[in-house]
Amino acid sequence: MLSKRLHSSLVLVSLIIIMILSIFVSFLSINIAARAESLTNYKYEKIVSDMNDLYDSNCSINKIKTINDFDGNEYTLIECEPTGYIIFDDISNQYIEFSAISTSPYLNNDLNNYYAGPKHFYHKSGDKYRNTITNKWLSNIEIKDLKSKSNSMRVKLNSSINQDKELILYENSTDTKATSFTYVSNYRFFTNKVTETQIGYMEYEVGDNVYGLCGYIAASMLLGYYDTFRNSSFVTLDCMTGSGINRHFKNTQLTQELVNIAIDLGKDPAAGTTSTSIRQVMNNYFDKYNVTATSYDMIIPFFSALTLKTRIKNDKPVILFGSLVDPTAGNLIVDLIKHSVIVYGFCRNPSSASNTWGFMSHYGWSGYSMVTINIEHTSLFGSMYNIQSYS
Repeated sequence: MLSKRLHSSLVLVSLIIIMILSIFVSFLSINIAARAESLTNYKYEKIVSDMNDLYDSNCSINKIKTINDFDGNEYTLIECEPTGYIIFDDISNQYIEFSAISTSPYLNNDLNNYYAGPKHFYHKSGDKYRNTITNKWLSNIEIKDLKSKSNSMRVKLNSSINQDKELILYENSTDTKATSFTYVSNYRFFTNKVTETQIGYMEYEVGDNVYGLCGYIAASMLLGYYDTFRNSSFVTLDCMTGSGINRHFKNTQLTQELVNIAIDLGKDPAAGTTSTSIRQVMNNYFDKYNVTATSYDMIIPFFSALTLKTRIKNDKPVILFGSLVDPTAGNLIVDLIKHSVIVYGFCRNPSSASNTWGFMSHYGWSGYSMVTINIEHTSLFGSMYNIQSYS
């Protein structure tokens, strides 16, 4: 009888111990999960705080979403209020792009969002992908091209992983924190262009298809900038109004003229632009309108983020293009998705301890006049155009 009572007591004690251990483990797990969530939230709040420092803004987190690329990788999208968004890579702890003033490209979509680098914003509907800004649908071959771009972006981000980078996000080190941008003079000429009319935005229609002309739009804005602040011979067409940093386009006449020159040179505007094609168009424009200027273009790997930084320090905005024959591809697959941006400022990348740079850009889209992109690690932009000299 005593043995049975002893056995029962031991069983009861064992059960109590097991229950206590279970409660302890559960409590520990909850604490660990809560701490992990707290650290993650703190990290994202710190990321937004860094952006606020750079833009002198007062954004706060509205939503945090997961977006996918075309090669099975995930990125974090932080949507802010009243405006602003950040696309961030949690693996390498790197900003990919962010803006305190632009609306999130995925604002109205919580699911099925896809991303392949700056200006590549897509929403999947069924088995089709639509650019959330231009509303252009991707073809199957373009989807294949973006899969390759996504892989390239992931490889570049992985190459930047540093075990110490996670610590940087929780410190206020003056060595790693970006505090301000360096801009070309009169940079507000670009930031103030926020509507399609002010940008000189136009599209190119062929049958039922509509194509963007971002390379020609960027080139016309560059001409407008040089005409306003360097030499009034750059633009003689009646296409601008206002003065100084508030001088804007009042029509698409200059963009159309550049497109016409491209057609005369045998180029297809529907095929997009490269730095080389824009250089040829611009040089032809200079000859036609008696503009004394020289320009050049460069492709990767013959320029880098440091090249862009030097151009800006020399007071010269540049155009970056996401189109060239990929020098890393054995079969020389030509990039199909062609985008371009004007770069007019730079700062140290606030999420990086290394010598990397974020660049302020104008996307050539309404509402996207100030977007910071990290060229060093996400450069799907492979070529650049620069006006070198003028008189």
